[in-house]
Amino acid sequence: MQPVPELSAAPAINWGVVWRAVSAPLALWIVLAGGSILSGQPGVVCLTPMAWLLATWGGLRYVTPAEGRAARHPLLAAAVVGALIGIGEGIFFIAVVDRAMPPATADDAAKTLVLDAVIVAAGICICAGLSVLTALITLKRLERERAG
Repeated sequence: MQPVPELSAAPAINWGVVWRAVSAPLALWIVLAGGSILSGQPGVVCLTPMAWLLATWGGLRYVTPAEGRAARHPLLAAAVVGALIGIGEGIFFIAVVDRAMPPATADDAAKTLVLDAVIVAAGICICAGLSVLTALITLKRLERERAG
């Protein structure tokens, strides 16, 4: 994809838009899952892999023109958005698992640490990928709309 001339003065990543793109999906997950947890259902945090789909919303929010100023590297920024969503959901997962569902034995504690690491690592990779994919599809659609 060729850089657009008017973007040459734009920042590589627009951090204000990154924050707005990350905050809405992450807040939605924390509010919905947190409400269920507070009502006595901590197991809802096990739906975290399903919540990774919220990264598609983050990628869309970053590249949509209504969200603000453009950046020179929108796909890199979308990857950052997705990775931050994955990290946030992973931290929330760890906080809930460690506090609301503590392991009963030392062996369970070791397994919990492995699960925590897998959830965070997979969340970062999958969320970044989903965010970039959504951003790419959106950019292609916007390009087609401008062309014709």
